[in-house]
Amino acid sequence: MAEKFPKDEFDDLSASRKVGAHRAAERGWRTLRIVIGALIATALVVGIVYGVMQITRSQSVFHDYSAAPQSESSDPAESASPSSEAVESAEGASAEPSDSASPSPSPSAAAVNAHSLEVTVLNAQGANAEAGLAARTGAKLTAKGWKIGQVATASSSFGAHRSTIVYYTDERYADAAKQLSSDLQITTAPQYNATLSVPLTVAIGSDYSARR
Repeated sequence: MAEKFPKDEFDDLSASRKVGAHRAAERGWRTLRIVIGALIATALVVGIVYGVMQITRSQSVFHDYSAAPQSESSDPAESASPSSEAVESAEGASAEPSDSASPSPSPSAAAVNAHSLEVTVLNAQGANAEAGLAARTGAKLTAKGWKIGQVATASSSFGAHRSTIVYYTDERYADAAKQLSSDLQITTAPQYNATLSVPLTVAIGSDYSARR
């Protein structure tokens, strides 16, 4: 059972006039309310300042955007310049040669098979001609793949030759005449003679006997 004390003067005090421990508790709650109020006020001030800064920044960005040029392609110098694709196509067209510019091969430049040409072998040594020399020369050329036709002694009208000469009747046969001279081991240059009846004619001269 709780102990009871006699009633004294402190039992009649009103709540506003409390002293001692009662007054200390009331002062603590008042301080807490002041601190909370200060924090709320500070937060409001910070919020207002932040809002003003955001509005100012938004206006600045909008001003910069409205002042910027709409398109860089409005430059007349750029619009007048040709595109890279057009330049490349023009260069490609100029680099390709036209068909009309291609040279056509001339008939005289056509290759001739030398061994397909008929060869006449004549002993043109004159009155002192070596017997059988034309036949032996023709056989030698046949062994080398040449197509031998007539083998005979040259007529007096053909004339005696001191040097062995290969004649050809067309410029197309010039290279074949050089090859024939090489096979005969003669150094005299071939000669053009359109009066002969076959493409190539060997006129054996008096110098040839030492070469056989």
